[in-house]
Amino acid sequence: MIDNVLTLISAIRDRSNRFIVERMKQQGLHGLVPSHGTILYNLFIQKEMSMTDLSRVTGKDKSTVTALVNKLLAMGYVTRKRDPEDLRSYCVSLTPKGAAMEKDFFQISEDLMAIIYNGVSAEEQKLLITLLNRIKDNF
Repeated sequence: MIDNVLTLISAIRDRSNRFIVERMKQQGLHGLVPSHGTILYNLFIQKEMSMTDLSRVTGKDKSTVTALVNKLLAMGYVTRKRDPEDLRSYCVSLTPKGAAMEKDFFQISEDLMAIIYNGVSAEEQKLLITLLNRIKDNF
C-alpha cells in the first residue's frame, strides 16, 4: 500500500496525464500536452488574457507560460498581440482552430473527473479538496 502522499499524488498525476494524452489523440488534438490545459481552459472562459494574468491564474511562472503559449501559437491554437493597456505586455486569445476544440476539451475534462470521483461521495470530494488545498497552502 502506498502511504507516501507525494508518491500517491504523483501516481494520480501520471495516470491522469496518460488518460488526457490518449483522449486528445483520439479527438485528433495532436501536439498538445496536459500542461496546456490550464492555459486553454482560462482562454475558453475569458476569451482574451494578458500573459501576466495567465501566469497568475494558472500558478505557473511567466517563463513557463511564455513557453506554453509559444507552443500553442506555433500550432495555430492562439494568437498574441500587444496589450493596449500595457505595451510591455502581450494579450493571448484563441484562434478559430483553438476555439473549435472547446467541446472536446470539456468532454475530456468531464470524463476525467468522472474517473477521479468514481465511488467518492460529494462529502468526501469536498473533504479531499479542502485537504489538498491545505497541503498546497503549507508551501
